[in-house]
Formats: sequence, structure tokens, C-alpha cells
Amino acid sequence: MIEVMQFLKEAIEETLWATRCVICDEQGTLLCETCTQNLSYIDQNLACPRCGEPYGIQQCCNCTPYSPSFTSGHSVVLLDERARAIVRAYKDQGEQRLAAFMGQSIAQLVSPEERKAIQLITHIPATKSAYRRRGFDHAEKIAQEVSLSLTIPAYSVFMRPKNIDQRKLGRKGRLSNMKGRFKVLPGISLPHTILLVDDVFTTGATLCAATETLKEAGVAQVFCATFARTY
Repeated sequence: MIEVMQFLKEAIEETLWATRCVICDEQGTLLCETCTQNLSYIDQNLACPRCGEPYGIQQCCNCTPYSPSFTSGHSVVLLDERARAIVRAYKDQGEQRLAAFMGQSIAQLVSPEERKAIQLITHIPATKSAYRRRGFDHAEKIAQEVSLSLTIPAYSVFMRPKNIDQRKLGRKGRLSNMKGRFKVLPGISLPHTILLVDDVFTTGATLCAATETLKEAGVAQVFCATFARTY
């Protein structure tokens, strides 16, 4: 009975508020084929193999001054206006169905060698205030979709951090600001190799801080992956 009621509710909502592409507003699909194809996908053959900076294969401006603590990092797309529309619709407008597209896209970045090594998928947790505001943990849902695609277990390992404002800080300031921010859940068992997932790579400070916490807790290797990356 509950399933029938849920189906009717969704059918009524779809009739009243038809699904539209979050980028171009075309009716009938959450992400139309044209907009999906026109996203600014990062060519992994040209990206830095360590941090994933686009076009950093020869000389990476990100890794040179700051050596990242994670083993490797990859991102699916550049954070242009199209990608921003996806992230905004997902995080701020509550369009949780986008988690599937984002997670499946991230899963495709994981190499066969990394897939064999990774024992657990986890995520950067939303802050307490963000979780209350949105009603869900955006990175957790993406990580769950990556887990489904790769058939690797996924669960939370971090306590929820307090909110801090980093909008006016550069990379060095963010790195300093993030130190000690993450704490592993008490009593949790961590494997040798972890894939750490988030929605957006800005400077890498958040991923580095989380990686350092995992390594202090005994994790040997941390691979990082995000849906989008600033440029």
C-alpha cells in the first residue's frame, strides 16, 4: 500500500511539475543528451596523474608548490556554467536524482588497477549546518552510487565537521584552515586502501586534510575523485 501511494505521489508531481533538464530546461529528462555531451569533460590523458589538474601532464602548477597527501585525484568535468547548474540543482535545489549521474561518472574514472586495490569508498561529510539545511548528505549519496557501480562497499568514516568559511581564502590559507578539521568515527575499522569522494575539487585542501586524517588512523593509500573541478 505504501509503495502504491508513493507511486501515485510521484505520478501527480510529474504531471504538475514535469521533469526538465537542469541545464537547458528541456522537458522530459533531468539531463538531456545534448547537455550531457556538451559538459567540459576533463581529458584524463592530459591531466596530472597525481592531483588531476587539467593539462597538468607535463608540468602541474598544483603539485609543484604543494605535494598532495593522497595517492591520486581525478575529476570528471571542469566546473563551468553547465557543471555549476548540475551541482546547484543537486545540492541547493534538492534534486537528489542527480547523484546517480554524478556517481556513475566518477566510477568511470577509476582504473582497473585502482579498483582492485580499493577496499572501501567513503566521502567528505557535509557539515552539521549543511546537513540540517539540505536534509541529506550530498557527497554520501554520490559515494553510494560509486559503490553500486564498482561493487565496492561504501560507508561513512568521519564525524560531521563544524562549518567554516573559506570563501575568501586562497589555497595556502585553506590548507592551514583545514588542518585537524576531520575526525574519524570512534571505534571504526579502516582498511588499507580507500577511495575518497566529494562533489567539487576547489583547491584540494579539503581532500588533503581528510586524507591526512585517514593516514593518521592507519590507512596506507587514499585515492580521491570528484565530479567537478574548478579551473
